[in-house]
Amino acid sequence: MCTLSIPVDIFTFNIAINCCCHSNRVDYAFSLLASTFKRGFLPTVVTYNTLIRGLLSQHKSAEARLFFANLIKFREIQPDVITFNTMIDGLCKTGHTDMALSLFRFMEKSDCEPNTVTYNAFVNSSLY
Repeated sequence: MCTLSIPVDIFTFNIAINCCCHSNRVDYAFSLLASTFKRGFLPTVVTYNTLIRGLLSQHKSAEARLFFANLIKFREIQPDVITFNTMIDGLCKTGHTDMALSLFRFMEKSDCEPNTVTYNAFVNSSLY
């Protein structure tokens, strides 16, 4: 699209990043993230949530945890309930329930209210 001079914005990049993640090409998704910066766009919480979900879907929980921690550390995003739920669900599904519980405690301290999806992640993890 860019080479054809078709206008793009952060929403276009989010869709492309999501497609890469669903195609198991998180490496391409991160390349697109770099392109967003190069073109002067600021990624949104949706952008980062999509990348976290992509990493977790490829069983790269260590990378997802590091990415999430760096986003918090460098104040790139203010994580919302979807961000926390994505991380908690992914950690529970990969057998890291203890880490998910620690993240849940951090979520509570961050004044981010857990919801049904949050609790379902823990309930479903006990079924595995």
